Amino acid sequence: RKDVDWTNAVAQRRKMRQDPHGWMEDRLQKGSGPMRGSLEWRKQRQERYREAAKHRELSKTDPADLVLQLMRDLGLDRYEDLVIKAGYGNRAALLDASKEDLIAAGVPKTHAARVVSAVKKRDEEELHRSMVAEKKRAKQREYMREYRAKKKGLL
Repeated sequence: RKDVDWTNAVAQRRKMRQDPHGWMEDRLQKGSGPMRGSLEWRKQRQERYREAAKHRELSKTDPADLVLQLMRDLGLDRYEDLVIKAGYGNRAALLDASKEDLIAAGVPKTHAARVVSAVKKRDEEELHRSMVAEKKRAKQREYMREYRAKKKGLL
């Protein structure tokens, strides 16, 4: 293989022959993090899981916040109040809104077109994600049915 640094590999093998436990000392000194399975590693993993759970909880926000987030992502947060006052404070209402509805609410033509296209694009992406997730769940259910059927047949 051309991408392997053979001089380094040979030096590592030589070092392992001379000192079989030296590689472990090097690993511990390099600060590559706690060893897998150690108490320190478990605490770090638990903290990562807690952070992920907090993130999931924060993502379950109010529908109006989703509209505001969309407007901010598009850089159109100056029109948030206009859109909400016009009755498009949630995602479903904004999905039903047309370009003309947003123009009537006071949003300029080009920005109204951007909002409508962004809402439709996000809705399509979410629909695609949910369809993929449902296919995955159906595949898992089918696998479990087959597994249980085989297990019953063997018992």
